[in-house]
Amino acid sequence: MSENDKPTGVPESTPPSPVASPQQAPGSTAWARRPREDEALYQLLLVPFGVLIIYAGVVLWALAPKGQGIWFFTCLGVGLLFLATALATRREGVGGLFHRTFNWSTAYGVNNWILILAVTGLVVIVNIISYRHSVKSDYTQQQLFSISPQTKSILAGLKETVEVTAFYPDVRGPSRDAQILTMYRRKVKELLDDYKRYSNGKLNFTMADPFRDPATAKRFSLQQNDWGAVFFESKGRKVKVNREKQFAPTNMWGGGASPFKGEEVFTGALLELSSGSQVVVYFVEGHNERQLDSGQPSGYNAVKALMERERYTVKKLQLMRDNIPADCSVLVIAGPTRGFAQQEIAKLKAYLDTPRKGALILLDSTPQPGLKDLLVQYGLEWGSNIVLEPNPEYAVMNSPVIFIATPTSHRISDELLRGKLDIVLSEATYVNKLAKPGDKFDFQSIIDTSPTAWAEFDVDALSKGRAKLDPATDKPGPLAMGWAVEIKQKPDQPKPEPDKKDEDKKDDPSKSRLVVIGDSDFASDNILMTFPGVGNRDLFMNSVAWLSFNAEQTATIRAKDETQPAVTISDENKARVLRGVVIAYPFFVLVVGVLVWFRRSNL
Repeated sequence: MSENDKPTGVPESTPPSPVASPQQAPGSTAWARRPREDEALYQLLLVPFGVLIIYAGVVLWALAPKGQGIWFFTCLGVGLLFLATALATRREGVGGLFHRTFNWSTAYGVNNWILILAVTGLVVIVNIISYRHSVKSDYTQQQLFSISPQTKSILAGLKETVEVTAFYPDVRGPSRDAQILTMYRRKVKELLDDYKRYSNGKLNFTMADPFRDPATAKRFSLQQNDWGAVFFESKGRKVKVNREKQFAPTNMWGGGASPFKGEEVFTGALLELSSGSQVVVYFVEGHNERQLDSGQPSGYNAVKALMERERYTVKKLQLMRDNIPADCSVLVIAGPTRGFAQQEIAKLKAYLDTPRKGALILLDSTPQPGLKDLLVQYGLEWGSNIVLEPNPEYAVMNSPVIFIATPTSHRISDELLRGKLDIVLSEATYVNKLAKPGDKFDFQSIIDTSPTAWAEFDVDALSKGRAKLDPATDKPGPLAMGWAVEIKQKPDQPKPEPDKKDEDKKDDPSKSRLVVIGDSDFASDNILMTFPGVGNRDLFMNSVAWLSFNAEQTATIRAKDETQPAVTISDENKARVLRGVVIAYPFFVLVVGVLVWFRRSNL
């Protein structure tokens, strides 16, 4: 039979396939390849194990104390050795290892597992490193979770080592008391962590449990109900901060968490340790001024508590009976409604002409004899008037006599300006700067009204509801509602040598200072309680700090209230929101929907 006569469909004879069947005997080609497959599997396993060992080394490095990285280098060496062995024993490298040994699905599967392990390891490592080297960013308006720049400056300037011991029990449990106590302990620890971070190694702290560590509690003479106390020690001196100063005692149990005031009292303790003395503030009495202990909404109980928490010593003074003590750093006259005698005015003038002395005078709409004449000698004119604000965007509670004033740029009000904190004034009076007060004084306003406000000098018309801006008699806005005055040293008196701290802060020790604000109600308990989110208490406390020539406290530390910000919308803006959101936008969506339906129905 010829080649052309071969039956159709009969395949030509082919040589035996090199791929042996399962029935082939040992020694055939298939059995000869199995060692290479085992070798490839062994080489493939070296890759993930090498990667895992390197990751383990990085994790150990992240957990180990500084300077103990031996495990990292060991694991790094072993892991790299595994990877090098896998690559060196195969000419094709890892890629050829996958391709020649396994099918594509297996290679992709192994590759995915390696990627999963790698990503998981990266996430774990990043979390560990971020925990050990944390970086915080605070985006709240009042910087609730950050310490202030003043505290950072004080911590950075510590000259001696400060040891802090906080006695907070480490209690666990489902009860509400245990949860609140745990939260208090956490807040104190987090704050002290920040203090330590910014102290350049000068501050260390210990969280001690007074019930589990009685020896330490005994060393500090801790009483049974004295838990929560925090002690600051440096060079044999000790300052104690009770828990009542850190948290409001009225809400300690059962009433929810209290506002945390730790930063202001802890920083005050550091200042007391470094200075060794407290600033003494005297409040003048005898002219029906605002009372510190009256218990009435018009009193200054909250102001007194704020000052004591910030390590000020607060005292009272009767000018008719006593001279102004030599230890008085700041003298406060808050809303007098009776006149001053000549001998009292003489004492005030002698005090204001003494270098490094300060006075805070808060006025109301009715000028008092004696005090009015004293202010004229220092370049300020006080008349009978009430400031009105007709603009609803600045008027509070639709009342023209209760309005918002804005801070200006001054060391007293810079922090308020940066924090966008407004000041609420009530029945305030305008105090005018004289045209030519002389070269002895430096004036600067600290708060201003809006341009729409004006000072109404016709008080009778105001009481009858007929008040109207009269440019001939009234003073149009914007009005300066607060003045900071520096009184220069008399030329014939010798100028004392300034110390280094004064040079750094540009404080001339030969000057005295005066702050005059045309409202005494802004710091009352009523206003501070009704408007807790505004900057009234900051304005008062910063004024006292500036007057005390205490450069480190010039912008003092405020307790941060976790209050929700309020937005005041005028009637006109409410109408715009109604027309735009409730009427115009739904109508627009309806029209678009109808047009889309009509077009589709005609396709």
